[in-house]
Amino acid sequence: MMMRIALLWYYGYIQKFLLFVIVLTLAVALYFKEEIKERIMDSNGNPILAVDAIIREKDSEEIILIKRKYEPHGWAIPGGIVDDGESCEDAVVREAKEETGLDVKIVRQFHVYSDPKRDPRKHVVSVVFICDAVGGKMEAASDAVDIARFNREEIGEVSGSLCFDHGMILNDYLAGLY
Repeated sequence: MMMRIALLWYYGYIQKFLLFVIVLTLAVALYFKEEIKERIMDSNGNPILAVDAIIREKDSEEIILIKRKYEPHGWAIPGGIVDDGESCEDAVVREAKEETGLDVKIVRQFHVYSDPKRDPRKHVVSVVFICDAVGGKMEAASDAVDIARFNREEIGEVSGSLCFDHGMILNDYLAGLY
């Protein structure tokens, strides 16, 4: 009888502990979801400024794309939000390094993409740069779960399923619209 009471008491604490762990996990997940949401939301309702890097490797026509860790999931051009007090040029170099592990040199500004519906989360205006990889080690990092090189044909195959308007951006690039 005492053993049965002890086991019931013990299992009650295990259940409470497991419930605590579940609640804590949900709280942490909600916190980070809100943190990401706040990062892309402007409190005044203004568009957010972002940058994207079409990264080419030396002696290759391949473009480097990342698979996104956060929603919307899928393949995308490396890029992200411009931090307060940061130039677009500094932001694109930083974002390229954070997401791909590569050091890049800006070749030129490509285009600005500003369709209010280009990002399903918020109106985001992106300044797109053409960059050459000049160092570093290619590896998925930061907001990326995977990274790969895509040639012209492969980009054509996946362009319709790229995140945001990145299919249109890469089609513009491959068509030489610059």
